[in-house]
Amino acid sequence: MHPHPHHRQSDSPAPDFTTGEGLRALLTELNEHNAWATSPVAAELMLYATQKYTPIAKAWHREPADAAYEAFLAMRTPTTLAADDPWAVITRAVALGIAAEVLADRNMTS
Repeated sequence: MHPHPHHRQSDSPAPDFTTGEGLRALLTELNEHNAWATSPVAAELMLYATQKYTPIAKAWHREPADAAYEAFLAMRTPTTLAADDPWAVITRAVALGIAAEVLADRNMTS
């Protein structure tokens, strides 16, 4: 069923964070328990987000880590959790965040 090749060790299946609902469930849990640093699923989520947003980063000549960081910030906001489609909100935040960084850099160097 799962598109992920690796198997989980735990008995309780984690929510499939590639879906809007699964992402909302996971983010709610991570934020409520402040489990970002300790949760293996959080690490998996960030890996997924980094891969997902690498094209946006590359389009702006930024590091994938920059995109991942913008995604991480967006994942911690209540707006994202309340959205119908949390991934859409995060995608928009990543694009805007990276664009803003690039503009800030240009303004500093010009």
